[in-house]
Amino acid sequence: MIAVCTECIERNFSKSNFLIKLYGLYYRNIVKNEVKLAGIRSCDRILCIGGGPIPSTAIEMARQTDACVHVIDMDGTAVVCARDVIKKLGLAHKITVEQARGEEVDISPYNVIHVALQVIEGRYHALRQYVDAGRGGRDGAGLQRIAQLTLKR
Repeated sequence: MIAVCTECIERNFSKSNFLIKLYGLYYRNIVKNEVKLAGIRSCDRILCIGGGPIPSTAIEMARQTDACVHVIDMDGTAVVCARDVIKKLGLAHKITVEQARGEEVDISPYNVIHVALQVIEGRYHALRQYVDAGRGGRDGAGLQRIAQLTLKR
């Protein structure tokens, strides 16, 4: 239910620069804490699994760390909206958005992986196996740390 409401709000808000910025305020401190706890730096390559129409976590991570962020979402309509939002905000040089399923992405280029709460709600067991396999992250624990932070939201 939360995922459906969030998606509906984001789709409608994505049409307005003012509402995009207003919506992003909610995420600013949450992401600030995640960046601090995970030790994310400008040299990191970040993958955000699940971005939605307004990829607020990716936007804040790029702004707060100056790192490059790659966002994937399996919803094609959300990807189109997200690309438009990123372009409106002038962040296309830092954030890319693609349509893909998290389980099928090669995570080897990334050393930080953030999994959206809406993704975890729907696929917790598949993601838990992915995390437990130690694939990706700084040392295998990096992926776990980000996934656990997302679970605590």
